Amino acid sequence: MSLPSSAPLSAKATWMRGGTSKGLFFQAKDLPSEPTIRDQFLLSVIGSPDPYGKQIDGVGGATSSTSKIAIIAPTTRSTFDVEYTFGHVPISSNSIDYSGNCGNLTAAVGIFAIKEGMVTPQHPVTTIHVWQTNLEQSITIEVAVDTEGNPITSGTYTIAGVASTGSPINISFNDPSGFDNTLPTNTPTTTLSLPFPVLSETNIESSLINAGNPTIFIKAEDIGLFGNESPNDLEKHPRFGDIIEHIRIQGAIAMNLITCAAEAESRPATPKVCILSHPSEYAATNGKTIPAYGYDVGARIISMGKPHHAITGTGAIALAVATRIPDTIAHKIVGADNASVRIGHPAGVMETIAHVNNNQAVSAGFIRTARVLMEGVVYRNEVEY
Repeated sequence: MSLPSSAPLSAKATWMRGGTSKGLFFQAKDLPSEPTIRDQFLLSVIGSPDPYGKQIDGVGGATSSTSKIAIIAPTTRSTFDVEYTFGHVPISSNSIDYSGNCGNLTAAVGIFAIKEGMVTPQHPVTTIHVWQTNLEQSITIEVAVDTEGNPITSGTYTIAGVASTGSPINISFNDPSGFDNTLPTNTPTTTLSLPFPVLSETNIESSLINAGNPTIFIKAEDIGLFGNESPNDLEKHPRFGDIIEHIRIQGAIAMNLITCAAEAESRPATPKVCILSHPSEYAATNGKTIPAYGYDVGARIISMGKPHHAITGTGAIALAVATRIPDTIAHKIVGADNASVRIGHPAGVMETIAHVNNNQAVSAGFIRTARVLMEGVVYRNEVEY
């Protein structure tokens, strides 16, 4: 990696947890304005690319949930307070994927904006109107603040996948499909063709949903799964990675996100593939038994080629929306046409709400917790490699 002499050696940054994700937050003014130099700097501080897959020479955690950056900037849009750009940093490649958003990390945007003085706090709850630049979406975040205007992050609210409790943060995705159709193929199900048979079939049924992030939903049984497997069990499944990536590529082409398979490499973060199943009892990754009656639909989502340890926030948005559209795979599993859906994922259960009109997503939301982990200065590697 080669950076010009004008590139900064360091930048002010905040390390934050948002929902079940962690990432480095920056104000845009503290980063190089030239995108290529900015991205090379960000890759270096995160620790990518790393052929060993560990990001030892950076602050990244070597998982899809912990190799992320968020750039927050003032906005000239009259109805918004800040602009938020999300970057998913691949562990082993040298380009940052800006094709989607992180719903979990979105929870930390409001706290960061308040602490950085980008938003004037209002006791007892500050509402932050966020323009999500990647997907051109409107997001509303509600953060509790004390009488001195400080964000309240401690509390008793629990989310599956995080050991500690925190203060609840309400997140609403307004028009979560942005300017696009929620059903990019205009049908609730789309048949995808694979280059090799899976359970003797080369065709697989999917529901393609554009809400939160573009997401491909398939049935667990169609690829030889029960749907209640742990992330470790999924990775032991024969040819699991190949199957999911080919489904992702074919789904991306059907959604007009790419024109050919070769282009999929440039956007490993989206679309995501989510494996759905009917409820059945399973053991969450913390050892807790999740009974079949405790959730409405099972979901195992794949992020950056790996099974997610919980569920992506945007995946939960897409799934909640899908349950409200007749004849999608998700709708057939859930059955009842309720605004709220309980999603059973590897770490436990997440509740998400969605409102849909004429098969177009109107709004969706959930509750997360977030907090600052560290504030300071982050340094890039001075060595060219």
